[in-house]
Amino acid sequence: MTIVRIVRSNFHLRVSCKGSSAPESSFTSSHKSGSSVNTQQSRAISRYILLKNKSDLLREDDIKEAVLVDVWVDVEYGQYNTPASAICYNVIMKPMHGEEVDQQVVDTNLEKLKKVLEVYEARLLQYKYLAGDFISFADLSHVPCTYYLMLTQYKSVFDSYPYVKAWWEAIMARPSIKKVFDVMSA
Repeated sequence: MTIVRIVRSNFHLRVSCKGSSAPESSFTSSHKSGSSVNTQQSRAISRYILLKNKSDLLREDDIKEAVLVDVWVDVEYGQYNTPASAICYNVIMKPMHGEEVDQQVVDTNLEKLKKVLEVYEARLLQYKYLAGDFISFADLSHVPCTYYLMLTQYKSVFDSYPYVKAWWEAIMARPSIKKVFDVMSA
């Protein structure tokens, strides 16, 4: 089991991996008043941090925009992440553990991903980002999985969706995103 703990003055983040299973994370935040929040889902952790720091990425000042951010975060979690993660797991993680790639799983999930990308393409034809003409948590929630997907031979699937590809390139060109990946690769 690998455990990573990040402790700051007012919150604790713990991530653990058991064998080859997916990481589990838990987050506890304490406030001066004695109240605390505990969650175990990465999007909830991110949302909590964004709300606590009054980030504009959730668009909380405009209810319509906030709802659109939530909708697209749900789409990422429920429709995009599942096939993209399955592809990444099969072509990146399995070989690292000496396991064979299950090409049928990859192919099935590639088809599922293409259907999601068709929806994204239609949306991004109308708007620069998923929730509108502004960057939001909905866009950034795609970064971890898509980053790894782009390290595989299946990154070419984005070539068939020019607006999706441009959206992804715009996200990756952001200085803050570049900084994160510079730190990760150091």
